Amino acid sequence: MIKRKTTKAKSRITQKQLLKYLKDARPFFLPIGISEHVRALKKGLPELDKYFPFSLEKTANELVRQGYVEKINSKDGIEIKITNRGKTQILKYNLMDMKPKREKWDGKWRLVFFDVAEFDRKKRDQFRKYLRQLEMEQFQKSVFISPHDIFDQVKYLREV
Repeated sequence: MIKRKTTKAKSRITQKQLLKYLKDARPFFLPIGISEHVRALKKGLPELDKYFPFSLEKTANELVRQGYVEKINSKDGIEIKITNRGKTQILKYNLMDMKPKREKWDGKWRLVFFDVAEFDRKKRDQFRKYLRQLEMEQFQKSVFISPHDIFDQVKYLREV
């Protein structure tokens, strides 16, 4: 009987996944040459080894094209670093992943009051969307209520 070496199947990487990996890494250099890019990227971030090289390259190029990541050419190679727009996108991804803590109700209701000017309507609507995502109910136009402890999530929303 012949034993075969089993390997884990590789998959494609999303922009969200790659941005989160890059967020945790410091700015780093890639050598010049496309095939070396992927090898160096995997060397700097070993957890990327589970993804197809072409998927990494394609996703990285999309991030550069959309302005989330910046490539700076130098004599040592190409420096990769996240732009402010990329950092903002990571914050948005974190907001989308937030969920309220599901614990036994302590008998307290949490209210969130906010006042965003009419000219910032888009921001106000986005803020409402995130509050609903935290399973809050609209009590009035700018008042939301929840039985869950959502202090940390709302604090994060205020910072963003």
